[in-house]
Amino acid sequence: MDSEPSSRMSEDGYSEYSRPKSKRKKTSKVWHELVEGRNEKGETIATCIHCKLALVVGPNRGTSHLKRHLIESCPLRPVGLPLGEVGY
Repeated sequence: MDSEPSSRMSEDGYSEYSRPKSKRKKTSKVWHELVEGRNEKGETIATCIHCKLALVVGPNRGTSHLKRHLIESCPLRPVGLPLGEVGY
């Protein structure tokens, strides 16, 4: 008799022992000024609400490049506006 637990597949394709991965809450202030979505290649992107520039994001990419865009290079974001505060 086999004493190891078996992983039985249910009708919906999930193992009874596995659970779906939970998505972490986004805590960075940059997400107040960016909208997450997907591009035509299927990559996850963040679109700036000010200039509509699409920046690639991913699980191994942090938010520093997003913050840099908002603070230093976004041509339509009001100068001196604190990060995460929308000036509209």
